[in-house]
Amino acid sequence: MFINYFNLHHDSLSKSVKYFLVIFIAATISCNLTSCGGGGGGPVTPSGGSKSGLHALNGFNINASINSGLSTDCKGVIVDSLVLITVPDGMALNSLIPDFSISANATLYVNGVPATSGKTPVDMTKSVKITVVAENGTSHAYYWLLARNGNATFDNQAYTIMKNFNIPGISLAATKNEKLVYSAGYGFAETETHTRVTPNMLFRLGSVSKQQTALCIMTLYEEGKLQLTDHVFGNGGILQNEFQETSTYPFVNGVTSVTVKNLLEHNSGWTDQLIFDTSEPVASMTLDQRIDYLIHHVSMSSAVGSTYHYFNMGFCILGRIVEKLTGKTFEAYLREVTAKAGVTDMWIDKTTRAEKRSNEVVYYSQAPEETPI
Repeated sequence: MFINYFNLHHDSLSKSVKYFLVIFIAATISCNLTSCGGGGGGPVTPSGGSKSGLHALNGFNINASINSGLSTDCKGVIVDSLVLITVPDGMALNSLIPDFSISANATLYVNGVPATSGKTPVDMTKSVKITVVAENGTSHAYYWLLARNGNATFDNQAYTIMKNFNIPGISLAATKNEKLVYSAGYGFAETETHTRVTPNMLFRLGSVSKQQTALCIMTLYEEGKLQLTDHVFGNGGILQNEFQETSTYPFVNGVTSVTVKNLLEHNSGWTDQLIFDTSEPVASMTLDQRIDYLIHHVSMSSAVGSTYHYFNMGFCILGRIVEKLTGKTFEAYLREVTAKAGVTDMWIDKTTRAEKRSNEVVYYSQAPEETPI
């Protein structure tokens, strides 16, 4: 599987890059943001006794009735320890008065200063730290208020997705009539530094990158450099010289029947996902070695072309076909093709967090014990 990055700059489309309407949401995977807020923001020493220890933020809105110039009420969405809210374009964020609901007898602090619901103006031009302190002085609920100007119809759908799946950051783009009409970033790109997501940040496409590989293949088809019915392996196959069969090293049954179209349509006959295999000897193999291992050692579970089986390795093989026919790396050719549509910021990803690009988000696992990358 070839994994790429996507940042949309849409001007014009070539014959090979047909326009399609996409609302693409690329999201970092959920993490427990309660650990991302830190402390501070008010008294935290327990006072004991029978005083309440509740310190929840139950609601946060910006209402038109108490904010001059605001044409509609704006409802905040609480995502774990984030408060996300959108106000209309043109409305200044530097002195908005929020209505909020907290636990009984608790106090809400904004950047360390106590605030009163419906009365205290808040500068929301930057990320705002909210602390709710219980009556007994305990404080374990920390929130980051992230306000933005934009279209609430779009944004609230993104907020709902973030809330439902506990996602710390999302990027969204929408196009209409071959024009980019809306793009936005929500939440944090890196929770530890509280770096906010912006529309130009890079997210991994994961399996959506298969459409980019298919785009390269279909471009080569339009250029007359391959046919979808071309065989991949064996005599006359596109990769005949790269992956060979001998009398002592035969292919598994069916290999020479696999076509480019079979790989595109996930009906090559294979089901094994060698791309994710972490056992030896596969784990230490290069891509070419994995392809060679596949065609010589992994039997097909069904006849070629007969049954759909989602098969990541098939798109790795398609990537090698691209490299063979162009004489270029997959990344270099992909960038040439997508540049025709004004896409200039797409790359092959790296493995570790230290290798990420400067405008790339951090990826958080749904399993808290896993290290972010």
